[in-house]
Amino acid sequence: MRHECYFCHIRTIEKLIDKFKPDEKVAANFIFSVHKLIESNWERSNPQLATEIHRMARIHLSNTNLYAEEKLEANDILLKEYPYWKTIVNESENPFFTAA
Repeated sequence: MRHECYFCHIRTIEKLIDKFKPDEKVAANFIFSVHKLIESNWERSNPQLATEIHRMARIHLSNTNLYAEEKLEANDILLKEYPYWKTIVNESENPFFTAA
């Protein structure tokens, strides 16, 4: 793990705890479990650690879809833009290339 990425992992934990507001014991267990993970796996890549941290979050916070609200919000934004982009793609010389 790159040392500067440590703080991003910690901020992720903090944001998830702020978002889901688990009780104090659950929050502490989650926090210290992640610290143990990082301490004993610091040689792993950041994507590997992030994957494991999010797996732990789903378990500790009893939530299988940590970012459901954000996904719905992003989908709503994109669906509003869909008619515009559909026209652009369909009217282009090469719709497949334009869409890609």
